[in-house]
Amino acid sequence: MSALAGPDRAAPSGAASSVPPGERPLSWWSPVRLGVEREVVIRLRSKGFRVALAITLLATAAAVVVPALVKPGSSVVQAGVVGSPSSVGPVRTVLRATARHDGIKLHVHTVPSAARARYLVRAGKLRMAVVAGPPTVIVVKTAPSATASPTDAFVVQSSYQLGLGESIARQHLTSAQVAAVLSPAPVAVQPLRHPAGHPAGIASFNARKGVAMAGVLATLILLQFGGGWILMGVIQEKSTRVIEVLLAAVRPLQLLTAKILGIGVVIVGQAALMVAVAVAAGAVVGSSILAHAAPAALGMAAAWLLLGYAFYSVLFAAAGSLVSRQEDAQALMVPLILPITIGYATAFPILVGGSSSLLLRVLAWLPPTAPFDMPAMYAAGAVALWQVAASALLLLLSTVVAIRLAGRIYSGAIMRTGQRVRIRQALKA
Repeated sequence: MSALAGPDRAAPSGAASSVPPGERPLSWWSPVRLGVEREVVIRLRSKGFRVALAITLLATAAAVVVPALVKPGSSVVQAGVVGSPSSVGPVRTVLRATARHDGIKLHVHTVPSAARARYLVRAGKLRMAVVAGPPTVIVVKTAPSATASPTDAFVVQSSYQLGLGESIARQHLTSAQVAAVLSPAPVAVQPLRHPAGHPAGIASFNARKGVAMAGVLATLILLQFGGGWILMGVIQEKSTRVIEVLLAAVRPLQLLTAKILGIGVVIVGQAALMVAVAVAAGAVVGSSILAHAAPAALGMAAAWLLLGYAFYSVLFAAAGSLVSRQEDAQALMVPLILPITIGYATAFPILVGGSSSLLLRVLAWLPPTAPFDMPAMYAAGAVALWQVAASALLLLLSTVVAIRLAGRIYSGAIMRTGQRVRIRQALKA
């Protein structure tokens, strides 16, 4: 009996039946290691893989660089003020207080006349000009909308604040008193508790959501790539009869393990490159999201990616063993890609400001969608850490069951060519 066959199964046809004297018998993992190396080499030599990797890395860099370059408030608003020295001071105070509240970078210029101010606005040198009154007038090139952009919202908010200042001035207060009223110190806010699972610091909280968003997107991309590679690889080996040559030396479970681990190594390497590119791009542009990203958040995103890959990879491999023609791959992909798409689509709303719904809470516990929805809910502070651990444990147990089931399907269907093999037929083989 072959050392590869194990005590409970006969050695495959063509396998060595004995170990030469003086040589150590091969372990179960020896052919698996060789299979892993084979899968890695196949992917790295593929031109399609290299092109897809380059596109993915460029998209990763763009996702970090573009928001940092065009983030709201990154440009300086140029504002002019026209009026007497006694009226210009309160206007400056109001504009600066409003800009500070709205997160706007502001540069205020003193303009000698209203005509000059209108000329500068018309020429685009000033975004707005305040002609101090009474009545005070704000001159802009186009009518602002409070929902169009942060700058427009600043113009609208400034008009309200200046109007409030004029109303207060009618009460015969001094300029200093008006400025004090319009620049109040906020009262302290003492929350009784913070939302479950997220820290008190708003920067750290936003960083956690940003990392979770990137993790959900990376999980979607890598599961689709990895699952497609596994599915098409199994079908191609089966259709070209390469599988018969491979199974002459190794057992089906060893071949399945090698394919999953080999492509997994490529997936993990691709994810590591994406993280490296994101960190490098963030360091160049000074991304605040990456600056506040905690290692724990990155570790959680990586853990859910690996759990999701382990669960779906065996399902893709089992599905690929059921058919012999690549034309049938699309029909097999749909039921596997559908829960991946649902998980991604339902995870994103809560990360961009939405609230957790009953559907999202249910999907966070279901193994097919948990790799997307549970980390998103934790990043948004909707679940506690113990719930994340429980969901991960449930996914891990489901993966063990999927491995056993997929292993039986793969072993029973991989050598059957021609018509599509039914799952029941594969399990009975």
